[in-house]
Amino acid sequence: RDYLFSPAVFSQVNPSIVPTMLAEARRLAGGGERLWDLYCGYGLFAVALAAGFASVVGVEASAEAVACARANAARSGQGGASLQFHHLHITGPTLAALFKATPAADEALILDPPHAGAPAPVVLAAGARRARRVVHVFCNTARIPADAAVWRKAGYRVGEIVPLDMFPGTPELETLVCLEPGAPPA
Repeated sequence: RDYLFSPAVFSQVNPSIVPTMLAEARRLAGGGERLWDLYCGYGLFAVALAAGFASVVGVEASAEAVACARANAARSGQGGASLQFHHLHITGPTLAALFKATPAADEALILDPPHAGAPAPVVLAAGARRARRVVHVFCNTARIPADAAVWRKAGYRVGEIVPLDMFPGTPELETLVCLEPGAPPA
């Protein structure tokens, strides 16, 4: 699959690993009525995983990235899924408001935040949605323990970790962490 995006929009840097990353994300997220794609960028996960869901909702702070995501969704045929993309600064309150405006369903959630990670209020708002499965993508593995502790506060536990060598020749990894409801919310 080819994606269009502006040079100013974040993209995964190692195209040889992207198919493996998408296959693992698809396996971990499963399928269902809705997939939430937070920090969706140009729609990499939203478009690739759409076939397993009736609808996909992407959320991204960059208007340019959202325009690319919409164009990529239109080009893809999206496997019958309804794809929506929201240009929204992702904070705990803005995410909570968006979730409140959307009825709950059989949902999975994927988030691929920047290197600095997702702030705790965003993780807590995402956890409050009670998706049956969450795939948190880390490009900064040092953040995993602290963010896993926030997910525990939100009632989730780590189910599986999939490290990917996205950056060969460096000690850095792209890591998919699958979280499932199970820990009692703090």
